[in-house]
Amino acid sequence: MTSDTPRLVRKPEALRMLGLGPTSFHDLVRSGEIAPPVRLTKRAVAWRESDLIDFINSRPVVVRRGRTS
Repeated sequence: MTSDTPRLVRKPEALRMLGLGPTSFHDLVRSGEIAPPVRLTKRAVAWRESDLIDFINSRPVVVRRGRTS
């Protein structure tokens, strides 16, 4: 695999990368917020890692303010 070849990840790894459950992941794919998968075979699909990273980078950063212990 060269650097020009996109890395593909199967659904279990995609769920771990995003910290999502299967239903939330499916909903985001169906709504178009996450790019659709690439068909590998008749029964197998995978997502481009770069598409998942783009989704992560598009999410807002959570900032906590004024927490005192």
